[in-house]
Amino acid sequence: MRTYTSGHRRKRAAVIVNNKDIDVTTIRQISDEDCIVVEVNYKKKVFFASSMYFDRVSNIEEDIRKAERILTHIKGRRLLILADTNVRNKLWYDNINNERGRLFEEFLTINTLHILNENTEIPSYETARGRSWIDLTITNNILLGHITDWKIAEEESCSDHRIISFKIGEVNRDKTSIYHRA
Repeated sequence: MRTYTSGHRRKRAAVIVNNKDIDVTTIRQISDEDCIVVEVNYKKKVFFASSMYFDRVSNIEEDIRKAERILTHIKGRRLLILADTNVRNKLWYDNINNERGRLFEEFLTINTLHILNENTEIPSYETARGRSWIDLTITNNILLGHITDWKIAEEESCSDHRIISFKIGEVNRDKTSIYHRA
C-alpha cells in the first residue's frame, strides 16, 4: 500500500493506492496538506485524481482557487476529485443549503463539473452532533462515463466519515445521463 500526501504540516488529504500495477506521480506544484493531486497511469489509461479537504471555518474561496489551479493544470484531461468539502447543498442530497454550498455549486456549474454522489439515506459524515452529505465525488465530462457503481458503505470506517466506493473502467454510455451536474 502506498500513501501520497504533500506539505510539512498536519496532512488532511491523501491518496492511497493498494495496487502495485498502478503508477502514481504526485503533482507537487499544486499539492499541499489539504490538497493532494496525482497523475494515475494504469493499463495505458491516464487520469488525474485529487483528494481535498475544505476546512469548515476557512474561506471557501481559497478552496475554490485551489480547485481552479487543478483545472488549469490538467487542461481538459480526465479528472476525479474526492473532497471533504464541509459545504452543504441539497443539490448533492444534503438536507440543507448554506452559503458555502451555494458558492461551491456556482464553481461546479461554471466549470461543467459533475457530482457523482447519489441520493441515499446513508450520510457520508455522521457523529453524535449531527450528520451530513459533505463528502463529494466530482468529475469532468471526459471521465464522467467511466465511473460507475458509486456508493456509501454502511459498515463502520473507524472515522466519522463513511467509505465511498466506485469503479473506474470503460465508458458506460447508459450511465452518463443519470449523473447530475451542479
